[in-house]
Amino acid sequence: MDKTTGFYAMMVAVALAVVALFVIGLMDRARDPGSVQEVTQHTLNQ
Repeated sequence: MDKTTGFYAMMVAVALAVVALFVIGLMDRARDPGSVQEVTQHTLNQ
């Protein structure tokens, strides 16, 4: 049970890190609205 809990916690941490990186990348592109729209559309299409 402990190993499963640790693995789940690690997966959550990795997921949060990926989301954080995506948000940072999105904010970097905030200066160009067209770029943000393009990235958002690409993400929704996946």
